[in-house]
Amino acid sequence: MRDILMDYDAILSSDSNFMLGPWIADARSWGTTPAEEDLLEFNARNQLTLWGPTGEINDYAAKSWGGLVRGYYYKRWDLFLNMSLSDLQQGAPFDPTAYFHAVYAQVEQWFQTDRTVFPVVPEHNATALAVALYQKYVGPLSA
Repeated sequence: MRDILMDYDAILSSDSNFMLGPWIADARSWGTTPAEEDLLEFNARNQLTLWGPTGEINDYAAKSWGGLVRGYYYKRWDLFLNMSLSDLQQGAPFDPTAYFHAVYAQVEQWFQTDRTVFPVVPEHNATALAVALYQKYVGPLSA
């Protein structure tokens, strides 16, 4: 699952129309001071994820964008998988309330204030990546 998410992010990151970097760069470009740029970036990230200070409308404007998958959704899935495995090993039922609280504390709040700079130009050659992923998941290309 984790590999699939990272491969998905790589596919998205092969086209600037499907990348988080331009969204954040555009938001920051409207600022006239560093503090204003940071606020605009916070708002741009918040709109895609929490949509409010405490996640009143979680994922309302969700996007499948390169950078967002690896920087946000991957972390949520990783936490879900780890918590599910732990519950399974302990013979306990999955606790969705504990999961949502953990996601908010460990992923969502962090993502809002993180200042990782995401690329604004494609990170991968789409054709070469498609061939590599085909070979990874299906097998060698045949003539």
